[in-house]
Amino acid sequence: MALAATLALIVAHATQAMAGPPAEIAGTWDVEHVRVDDRDALRWNFKPDDPQLVGRTLIISSEKVRFEEGKAIGCVQNSWQLRRTTWSLLFSKGFARARREGVRSNAVPTDYDTKVSARGQTTAYEICPPEKTARNQFPNDHWVALQEPGLLLLRLDDMTLLVLRRREPNAAPKASFDCQKATTPTEKAICASHDLASWDRSVAAAFRNAIQRREPEEVAQIRAQQKAWLHERDACGAETACIDEHQWRRVEDLVQE
Repeated sequence: MALAATLALIVAHATQAMAGPPAEIAGTWDVEHVRVDDRDALRWNFKPDDPQLVGRTLIISSEKVRFEEGKAIGCVQNSWQLRRTTWSLLFSKGFARARREGVRSNAVPTDYDTKVSARGQTTAYEICPPEKTARNQFPNDHWVALQEPGLLLLRLDDMTLLVLRRREPNAAPKASFDCQKATTPTEKAICASHDLASWDRSVAAAFRNAIQRREPEEVAQIRAQQKAWLHERDACGAETACIDEHQWRRVEDLVQE
């Protein structure tokens, strides 16, 4: 075991600096799933497949690394640190776990419903790294690594792993409703924007979650609130900034229900 641990550390410190992001991770990515430690629910920052995060867009290019909405992560990254490591080290060191009786101290990929071999090697890239300090922060800061071609894993924080899928160049925005039947200015604006369409799906998902396992009178109240909110959203017309704010605020409200 000592030899295995030593070898893992050696692998983890095999680094290489690059001027720009490699082709395998450069591009536009959409959050497909939110994975959290299923053995440490008391410390969750987000829920599994949280509507606040599912659908968000991550852009990785030589000019920028950021979520389209400008939240969570955003920077200009001039140097890319390539780290050859193991999935085991990324999860055990990257996702801190509180010490409790009956729960192992180190997280493993299966704790995050991630189908990768713990002993398998991978290449991780630090994204938006903090200013250099005397102590190496990897893998305790943001990093990305390919699970498979077109499927990217991102460490958001010490409890949250995002699964992102590469967006095809000609992919059309996908709302919660049939865009072929869009009639109002607001619906047409949503169907013309990946960002707005993804938030529309998030509102729909958050609404479904909010009414699950509720008493009939509570469901009726939430439905009435949703109907009133739709009238307010549609009053935005085609003004994208107005629609955007109404959508993400509605998701926040529904998540708190």
